[in-house]
Amino acid sequence: MTVRIACSVLAAVALIVSCGGCAKKTEQAKIVGKEYIPAHVEGTEYKEREMEHEQWLVEVQMEDGRRTNAPVDEAQWKTLKVGDRVQAKYSQGKYTGTIWGIDIQKE
Repeated sequence: MTVRIACSVLAAVALIVSCGGCAKKTEQAKIVGKEYIPAHVEGTEYKEREMEHEQWLVEVQMEDGRRTNAPVDEAQWKTLKVGDRVQAKYSQGKYTGTIWGIDIQKE
């Protein structure tokens, strides 16, 4: 019985910490770079950033100067250009300031 109570308390604490450890934010950002990472193909010379699947990334700069990479789909990657203004919706760690779960929308 005490093991169940301990597990329940531990689960409740984990839930509180995970919900309280980040803040959802939205702000203006600017596209400062684009990168396409191809899928890993056996026998190629491309070894620097091999991935199991293709990735399309855009580098965004927030209004305060912070930069981060945002994964987008191929269609969005093709329409976004360096210099475009976008709305960035993301979660930011309250203690570390780490940006994660970023989603961008063209204005």
